Amino acid sequence: MPSATISCASAPGRTQCWSACSARPRRCRAPSCRSHRSRAPCSGATSISLARGLAPGGRLICLEVDETYAGIARANLADAGVADRVEIRVGPAEAALRAIPEEPVFDLVFIDADKPAYPAYYELVLPRVRPGGLILLDNMLQGGRVLEPDTDSARVVAELNHRIHDDERVDMALVLVADGLTFVRKRPPA
Repeated sequence: MPSATISCASAPGRTQCWSACSARPRRCRAPSCRSHRSRAPCSGATSISLARGLAPGGRLICLEVDETYAGIARANLADAGVADRVEIRVGPAEAALRAIPEEPVFDLVFIDADKPAYPAYYELVLPRVRPGGLILLDNMLQGGRVLEPDTDSARVVAELNHRIHDDERVDMALVLVADGLTFVRKRPPA
């Protein structure tokens, strides 16, 4: 079975996880899911869940801007017994994403990070997602503020919702769970 990689990236003061694994994660229920990528705040909690779902040989690589938060995550990962599957690298998210070859290797991406950067993360991730793969974006309702955006964050998220809706490369569904979760399925090439 091929090895797997999950990488986590962050904004200052928060770790966000990007994951990708070439091997089938045992907890992934999507048909033919071979890899997933997640971007979500974590002091190790999201990374722990992802690491526990990795297939044998899977690796989780986390990118954190702040060494202090990276240390907290390392300790939590060790306490959970998954540190052997996780590597935390200190560095900025966008640079880390740009460093990943622009080829489809991910089946699932979960984005839950600094909202103003969502559009950049979406565009950086999409070429790296396999056809039929999913991108999940959290907090896409912004407490209802996307209907009448009154903050920069709500404006960015509202615009991204419309942009994804009109994006011919994908299909989308916004699920009314918690603060809104957008499912984006990458279409196969025409």
